[in-house]
Amino acid sequence: MHLSPTLTRSTFARRWLPLAISAALSGLAVLGAPDAVAQDVPAVVPPAAAPLRQLSVTISPLHLVIPMLEVTGEYAVQPKLGVALVAGYGTLNQASATVDKVSILELGAQARYYLLGDFEHGLQVGAEVLYIAASASGSSGSTTATATGEGVSVGPFVGYKFVSSMGFTFDTQLGAARTGLGAKASASTGETASRSETSVGPLLNINLGWTF
Repeated sequence: MHLSPTLTRSTFARRWLPLAISAALSGLAVLGAPDAVAQDVPAVVPPAAAPLRQLSVTISPLHLVIPMLEVTGEYAVQPKLGVALVAGYGTLNQASATVDKVSILELGAQARYYLLGDFEHGLQVGAEVLYIAASASGSSGSTTATATGEGVSVGPFVGYKFVSSMGFTFDTQLGAARTGLGAKASASTGETASRSETSVGPLLNINLGWTF
């Protein structure tokens, strides 16, 4: 049976036009879905960096030979800037046949700037000022004597510091220091003596410890 073109087009319109509109609306809904999903999914936030540790406490193994305990505490004012305090004390008994006891005291400070890296690992430049005081007593026969001395050492240095993930710390500096020393002595016989001098020598620190 032959259908007229008009009837065919009318039947197509009635049957398929609603389906086409429905499909188009479904397509628009699908196209809009990613935006909706994207709005619902929270943004991925990268993990925060571990906070910079701020305090290093180290000792000088070289001073233990004297024997003397020297402790350095460095605080991170900023990631690239540190300030340190140095304190040391030691006593040596029977230093020689005529010297019974020698005591040494150190007090000092450092300023450090990390050219490469930061407080936890890097190359540093800085300066150190150190006050040194010593006293000694001894005897020879019936004569006893005492002596005291003090001085100040100042100098620049270049250093390197490494802090492991666990906190173990290696810290070293090498530079030059100008030191001024003065000493005086007195004996039971009434004799006295004094001496002062200024010198320039190496500045060397090798420290081991922990960073918190």
